[in-house]
Amino acid sequence: MMINIENWFREHHVTFTNLPTLSSWDLKSLPPFKQLLDIEKAADIILQNLESNSLIGIFGDYDVDGTTSCALFYHFFTQLKLPHTPLIKCYQPGRFKEGYGLHVHSVELAKSENVSLLITVDCGITSIEAAKRAQELHLDLIISDHHQDAAPEMPIVNALVNPNRRDQTYQTAEAEQLRCLAGVGVAFAICVIVREKLIQKNYSCDSLYKLLPFYALGTISDLATLNSMNLRLVRHGLKLLTETTYPGLVALLDGKEFSKKYLDSDLIGFHLGPLLNAKGRMDHPELALELLTTLDPERAKNLAYHLFEVNQKRKETQIKILNEAKIELTRELNLSGEKTLPIAIAYNPKWHEGVIGIVAAKLVDFFQCPALVFTKTEDGNFIKASARTFKNLDLFELLKTTEDLFEKFGGHRAAAGMTMKEENLFELKTRLKSKVLEQARIADLSPKVEDKIPYLQIPFSEINEALLENIYQHGPYGQGHPMPLLKIQQCKIIKYSILKDEHVKWTIMDTNPTNQTVLNALSFYYFSKNQVLHPEELVRSQANFSISLIGHLKVNTFRKKDFMQFLINDLRINPKL
Repeated sequence: MMINIENWFREHHVTFTNLPTLSSWDLKSLPPFKQLLDIEKAADIILQNLESNSLIGIFGDYDVDGTTSCALFYHFFTQLKLPHTPLIKCYQPGRFKEGYGLHVHSVELAKSENVSLLITVDCGITSIEAAKRAQELHLDLIISDHHQDAAPEMPIVNALVNPNRRDQTYQTAEAEQLRCLAGVGVAFAICVIVREKLIQKNYSCDSLYKLLPFYALGTISDLATLNSMNLRLVRHGLKLLTETTYPGLVALLDGKEFSKKYLDSDLIGFHLGPLLNAKGRMDHPELALELLTTLDPERAKNLAYHLFEVNQKRKETQIKILNEAKIELTRELNLSGEKTLPIAIAYNPKWHEGVIGIVAAKLVDFFQCPALVFTKTEDGNFIKASARTFKNLDLFELLKTTEDLFEKFGGHRAAAGMTMKEENLFELKTRLKSKVLEQARIADLSPKVEDKIPYLQIPFSEINEALLENIYQHGPYGQGHPMPLLKIQQCKIIKYSILKDEHVKWTIMDTNPTNQTVLNALSFYYFSKNQVLHPEELVRSQANFSISLIGHLKVNTFRKKDFMQFLINDLRINPKL
C-alpha cells in the first residue's frame, strides 16, 4: 500500500485554492497582479523615468526580504535592452543608526544625489513624514510594501503598491492570495507589469524567470505564507537557485551541503537567509546587497566569506542571549507554578538589538508559545522588541490589541516589532498573557501535539524512499504550508545519544522483527518538551511498552550523501497488549 500524501493535503489543508494539483509547477499564467491598486500607475512612472534616463533610487529594508527586493529590481532594470543603460542606485538604512523604514533624511539624501524617482521595497507604508518631505522636494516616490497598513493614515505618494493597504479589495479568491506576497513578491509584480508595458512599446525584454531565486529567498526568509501562488513561484526559484549564474548566489551556495534531489526551504531558512541577514543584524546590510548585485565572481567570493565570518559572530552573540533569556523565562515559569508559558516575554537592556528576532524564534521552539524579546534602544529612551508567533496565532492582530502601549509598531501575522516605554512592560505582559489564554480556548495553541491535530498514521514498513519522494514532491514547506505530520506506531529504541544536553538523537526500529529497517530520529529540546522518562529509562523499560512517534520525515545531507531522518515532535509510550 502506498501512502497518499496528496489525500492528506486535500483533507487537512485549505491553502491550495485554484491549484489543480498540489505538486503543480504550472507558470503558464502569472497571478492577477493588475488587481493590486496603483500597480499600473507605478509601472507608468517607472517607464517614464527609464525612457528619460533619469536616476532611479531603490530603497529597501535591511532584512533578507528587503535586500532581495533591491537585488531583484536592480537586476531587472540593469538587464533591460534599452537604448541606454538605466541609472540605478540602491539604498538601505542601518538597523541601529537609521532604524526600520524610510526616513526624512533618506529622502533628502536621495534628492541631493539627483535621484528623480525613489522606490521603496519592503517598507514605507507607515512613512508619513518621509512622504511629505518627498512632496516638498518634488521627488517622485513609489512605495512598494507588504506590511499591514497600521498607521492612522496612508502616506501621500505618486503610487502606493501594497497588497494589504486598507482600501485594497480583490475580485476573486485567486487574487485574494496576493495578500500573502512578501516585499520581494510585490517588487516582482511591479517588474511584471513594467515588462508588459515595455513589450507593448516594442522594446525587447528578457524573461523574468531567472529572477525567481531572489523571489524564493525573500519569500521564505520573511515567513510569507506559501499559498498556491507563492508556492509555485518559490518552487521554480528554489530549483533555479542551484543552477543560477548570478555570482553572489553562486558564492552563497559554495561549500553548502544540501540535497538537489530533495531540495526544500531549509536551504534558505537555515543557511542562506541567516548569512544574508547577519550583516544587517550586526552592523549595516550594504555588503549583503553588494553580494547579490555584483557581477564579479571574485568579489562575490570575498563578500560571501565576510558574511560567513560575521554570521559566526552573530551566532556567538545569539547563543549567549538565548541562554540568558531561557534562564529568565524558566525562573518565571517555575515561580508561576504552571506547566507552560502562554507567552514568553524576556527583557535585558544589554542584549544586542540585531539578534533579538532570532532569539525570539528560538524561544518559540523551546517554550512552544509566542515570544517577544526586548532590549534597550540605542538612545536609552525606550525599549524595543522583536516578536515571533506560534502555530496559527495571528501575532499582528494580537499585538494590535495592546498598541496603545507602543510608540511604534508594525509587522504581519508571523512576526512583528515594537518600541515602547519601559514602564509599560508589566502592563503589556499582563494583557498579552490574558489575551493568549483567551485565544487558546478557541484556537489550537496548545504546546503539545494533541490527537486532534491531523496526522497521517503509517506503518513502520512504509518508511521508505518512495514515501520520502512523495513528501518532497509537494514541497517546499513553510509558513501556511506545513510538512505532513506522520505518526509511526510500534517502534523500539535501539540506542540514543544526548546532544548539547537538550537534544536527543535516536536509532529506531520496528517492533515487528520481519522489518529490519533502521530509522535515524531526532528530538529537539527533548528534556523541555517531554514529560516522559529519561532516554536511558525508556531503553531499559521497553519490555513493558512500545513507542509511537509523531513528527516529520525529512532528508539530512552529510558528506554529500542523503539519508532519511525523522524529526520527532512528540514521543508517546504505549502499553503492550
